[in-house]
Amino acid sequence: MEEKLHQALLKICKRIPGHQISWAVGGSLMLQMEGLVDVARDIDILVDEKCVKTMIQFLKDIGTEHTALSKDPYRTKVFKKYQIGEVEVDLMSGFALRHDEGIYEASFPKQAIRILELQDGQVAPFCYLEDWYVLYMLMPNKGEKVMLIEHHFENVGINHPERLEIALRQPLPTHIVKRVMRWL
Repeated sequence: MEEKLHQALLKICKRIPGHQISWAVGGSLMLQMEGLVDVARDIDILVDEKCVKTMIQFLKDIGTEHTALSKDPYRTKVFKKYQIGEVEVDLMSGFALRHDEGIYEASFPKQAIRILELQDGQVAPFCYLEDWYVLYMLMPNKGEKVMLIEHHFENVGINHPERLEIALRQPLPTHIVKRVMRWL
């Protein structure tokens, strides 16, 4: 993990211990932790809607808030941007994406979060790759990341099929349902 991202994530993790906040890192940093990409460009944090106000205050305490604009197809309830040192941090709560069949709402309950050890023994919560596989298929211009994840699934297999089964309970375009079913 690039040193600047690592330091920013450490600041976040050290600020939060002892607090009952349900949050996890997703996006390119999660892909990097999985060994799927060499470089992550920012930190994407998903936080439970009940904890978002507390997380916002924590991020304001250690970083600078910037203007965040949400655009179609995103229907996220809370979207904020912060700068911690040189690192951009995107905070999302109630993460949702509109598509032709409806709106897909990403849920990240505690059982959808895994704790990973960082380079120095510090731990951080991360989302599951299976959840982001579905999200990336719904996001515009993320086909390359979808292919990376599918290649990983082909080589390593699916570790959390229950996350894909949960995704199928929501409205999804038929072509995405077919891709997800391939792994179940």
